[in-house]
Amino acid sequence: MCWYGIMKTKTVIPKHVAEWIERCKENELTITQALYRSPKFTEDTYKCIDWALLNQDLFISAWFHGYKIY
Repeated sequence: MCWYGIMKTKTVIPKHVAEWIERCKENELTITQALYRSPKFTEDTYKCIDWALLNQDLFISAWFHGYKIY
């Protein structure tokens, strides 16, 4: 998909990943910081980060261009 197509349609992501994106943005984290695995995080947070790392193109698109939840 070309960059224009990514911007034109919202990415579909799981609810827990959408919540992670919102939490990161509320705490003014960068996208790089959102992917950092801290020992202070919960297992649920690790699941979000693991999903994001396995689906980097979708995560980046959702972060910058918005998303829909499935």
